[in-house]
Amino acid sequence: MNRSKTPRLLFASAIALVVACGGGDRDARSEKLQPGQDRDSALAVLSDGVRIDSSRMPPPGALVPSSDTLKNVWRRAEYLVDGSKIEILFYSPNDEKWKATDTIPKERVIPVVIIDGKVYGTGRNAYQDAINKYRLPKAEY
Repeated sequence: MNRSKTPRLLFASAIALVVACGGGDRDARSEKLQPGQDRDSALAVLSDGVRIDSSRMPPPGALVPSSDTLKNVWRRAEYLVDGSKIEILFYSPNDEKWKATDTIPKERVIPVVIIDGKVYGTGRNAYQDAINKYRLPKAEY
C-alpha cells in the first residue's frame, strides 16, 4: 500500500465509525441545544429564529422563533409518565414535514427529548436513554 494513501484511508475509516456509532445525528443547530434549556428557547434555535432590532419586547437582538414554532419539526410524540410530560421532537435540519405517504429516512431526523419543558438531550443516544428510563414505546419514525 502506498504510504501517502494510508492517512486518508485511516481518516475515512474514522469518519465511517463515527457515523455508524450515531455521531452523525447532530447538526449545527442541534449542537447549540443544552440540557436544561427551556423548550421555547430550543424551538427558536431549531427553527432558525430571526434576530430582531426593535426597541419593543423582546429586547433588541433577542432570538425569536419564526411564525411556525415547529418549523423544522418533522414529527413529534408526547407522553405523560409518573407526572412528567415527555415530548420527543423529531427535528429535520431540512425542514421536512411528516406526510401520510412519508419516505423520509430516519437517519435524516434528529430526536430532541424535552421533559417538563426542558431539554433532556439531543440525538439517538438521548432518545434511547429516555425510552429506557421512562419505559416509553419506541416511536416508529
